[in-house]
Amino acid sequence: MPSYIFFDWDVRELRAVAATLAGRGARIEQVVRVAWTDAPPTDLAGWTVRGAKLKEALREQGVVKGEAFATVPRSAVELKPLSLPPAPDEELPDLVRFQAQREFHNLGPDTPFDFRPSPAAAGEPRSVLAAAVDPLVAAQVRALCEGAGLRLRRMLLRPCAAASLVVRDVAADDVAVRLLVEAAADEAEVTALAGREPVLVRSARLPGDPQSAEYGRALTSELRRTTASVQHQLGGRRVDRVCLFGAADEWPEAVARVGGNDGPSIDAIDPWARLPSSIAAAPEVIDRRGRFAPLLGALVDEVETTAPAFDFNNPRRAPAPPDHRRRAAVLATVAVAAAIALWAVVAGRLSSLDDEIAATRRQAAALEPALKAGAEVERRDAELEKWLRGGVVWLTEFERLARRLPPAEQAMLTQLRVAAHAAGGEMQLAGVVADVEVGDALEHELRDALHAVEGKGRRRDPDGKRYPWRFQSSVVVRHDPAAPTKPAEPKQPADGGAANVATPAASATGGR
Repeated sequence: MPSYIFFDWDVRELRAVAATLAGRGARIEQVVRVAWTDAPPTDLAGWTVRGAKLKEALREQGVVKGEAFATVPRSAVELKPLSLPPAPDEELPDLVRFQAQREFHNLGPDTPFDFRPSPAAAGEPRSVLAAAVDPLVAAQVRALCEGAGLRLRRMLLRPCAAASLVVRDVAADDVAVRLLVEAAADEAEVTALAGREPVLVRSARLPGDPQSAEYGRALTSELRRTTASVQHQLGGRRVDRVCLFGAADEWPEAVARVGGNDGPSIDAIDPWARLPSSIAAAPEVIDRRGRFAPLLGALVDEVETTAPAFDFNNPRRAPAPPDHRRRAAVLATVAVAAAIALWAVVAGRLSSLDDEIAATRRQAAALEPALKAGAEVERRDAELEKWLRGGVVWLTEFERLARRLPPAEQAMLTQLRVAAHAAGGEMQLAGVVADVEVGDALEHELRDALHAVEGKGRRRDPDGKRYPWRFQSSVVVRHDPAAPTKPAEPKQPADGGAANVATPAASATGGR
C-alpha cells in the first residue's frame, strides 16, 4: 500500500501526517511534529538539512519512504481574479496564462502557476481565480522533499486545502457566506466561501498566541476588514458564519470577541472530527488540533479523488492534440490542391488585411499611454501591499518615540520618516542636539529586542547656537527579534535635500 506524507510548516514547527491508502479508504498511521530550533535557512542547502530532520522523524515512526503532499501559505502566493471571454474548459489554460502575463507582477516561465475556473453557461464570459507561487518558496519545498527522500506529488494552497473539509459538507443549494479561519504560529489565514466557491483568500500576521487577548483583538480587526471586502465583492451580501479551525478551547478570546448580538455566528471546527468514516485516525493529537486542518483536507481530497482547488505541481493544462497522422497525410494532399484554388481569393484580401493591420497598430499606439498608466497603478499597489504586510502600529511607535525623546532644551527632531522594511518597518530620524552625548543617549533609549537602532552620523553645525550638533539615526521595528535589521540606505537627491521614498511612507518634520 502506498504511503502518503502530507506536511506543512510555520516558523516554529513542521507538521506531517503519514497515511496509507487502500481502495476507497485510508488509515492515518503517524502524526509527526518537528520543532525548529534555529532561524529559517537562507539557502536551499539549509532546507535540505531540514528535510533530513523530517526523514529522521518519519523513520523513527517506521515510515521510510512515500510521496509528499506539501502545502504553501497564502503569504507565498499571488492571487488574482481574471475575467476572460466565453471559452470552453480546454481553451482556458492558454487564455489564463496569456492574461496572467499582463496581470501578475512577476510571472516567469518557470513560476509554479495554476487557476480555478468558476462555473459558467455556454456563451457566457469566464471568471477564474489564478495563483502563482513565489519561486523561492517552491524551491524550498522541493529542497525539503529532497532532504526527506520523498517524491513531491502535489503542491497545494494551504487555506484552500483546509477549506475542503467544510466545502464537502456544503449543500449544492446552500449560498451562505462563511469565513474560515486557520491559525499558524505567526499568522492567520482567512478563506471566504460563498456557497462552495472561494471568493477571497488572505493572510494576516497576528501577535501572540491564539488564546491571548492580544491575538483576539487583532483577529477581530482582521475579520472586520475581510467582512467589508467580502460584502463589497459580493454586492452587499453579509457574512453568515465564522468557522475557526480547532477545538473550542484553542480560540477562547477570539470566540468571545468575534461573536455578538448582531454579528455572524461562530463555530469551532475540530478537523479531526470532520474526517469521513472511510479514514481511520490511529494517533491522538491532543493540542493545536486545528493546525492539521490543511493536511487532513488534502488527505480527504485524495481519498475521495476530488481535484484540489490549486495544485502547483500539476497545474491545469490544455489537452494534448490528438495524433491523426494518417488522416493528416490525406488532408495535406487535399489542402495543397485547395490552397492553389484559394490563392486567387487570398490575394484579393491581402490589401484589405494590410489596411486592417495598419488600423490595429494605430489603435495599439493610442492605447500605449493607458497601458503605462495601468503599469504605474500596479506598481503603486504592490508598494502599498508591501507597506500593509509590515503590520506595524505606527501610532504606538510614535507614542513610544515621544516618551523617550530628551527634553526640548537638549534635543529637537527636524525630520521623521517611516517606511516599510523586510523586518516590519523603519523610522529614519534627523534632528539637532545640544551635545553629542545626547544623541548617543537617545539611540540607547530607543534600542530594545524589537527595535534595532543604527546611527547614521553626527556633525557639528557651525550655525547652530542652541543646538550645535546634528544627527541622523535609523530605527528598524520588527515582529521577530531574529529578523534581519539592516536599514535601507536613504536615497539623497542631487540638491542635498530630504530623500524621496519610493515605497509608501509617512514623514513629518519639526520639533518635539
